[in-house]
Amino acid sequence: MQSSGNSTKIAIAVSIAVCSSSAAADDFTTALTEGKPTLDLRLRYEGVDQNNALKDANAVTLRTRLGYETGKFNGFSLFAEFEDVTAIEDDYSLPADSPKIYSVVADPDSTEVNRLSLTYSGLADTSVIYGRQRIIFDNARFVGNVGWHQNEQTFDGILFKNISLSDTTLNYAYIYNVNTILAGKTDIKGHLLNASYSGLSFGKLTGYG
Repeated sequence: MQSSGNSTKIAIAVSIAVCSSSAAADDFTTALTEGKPTLDLRLRYEGVDQNNALKDANAVTLRTRLGYETGKFNGFSLFAEFEDVTAIEDDYSLPADSPKIYSVVADPDSTEVNRLSLTYSGLADTSVIYGRQRIIFDNARFVGNVGWHQNEQTFDGILFKNISLSDTTLNYAYIYNVNTILAGKTDIKGHLLNASYSGLSFGKLTGYG
């Protein structure tokens, strides 16, 4: 529950995820056919009670994600995931609605390709992911997927991750598009740097830019 001034917001989400074990692949056909399917269902309720001219909002939405990750072929694997968000009870307004009748809940109906990426893991202690992907750095304060909403934020770009140094994780990403929680796109081109060291007795040291 979140309370600010004279407004109250309650959100409840229940998730179910199903996946099978992935298989190592020695040839291209096996990599395609013996991969890992994924299914994720989340039923979410959010209620908003605000002391203003808008009616109280009640939003019940169901998110369905269906994906497939291939096995590895020469260090490469492919992942595709489709996402659908459907409102079961839609007594709420969206940020772009005008005029607004109800208080705002930012969970619009949408169907989209949530993730579509190619991963290369043929280098020691290094992974490279290209395409539409989920990027979460640290506690997601500055770079993340806004995961409490139904339609998560994803990024189009390339991500390099290296863990070859002891207790150290190095991330570099170049992004050229952000897929927002409102099923829109933001044309942002930029570089992301994130490095963390966990070998300290009192905590973890992180630098980013």
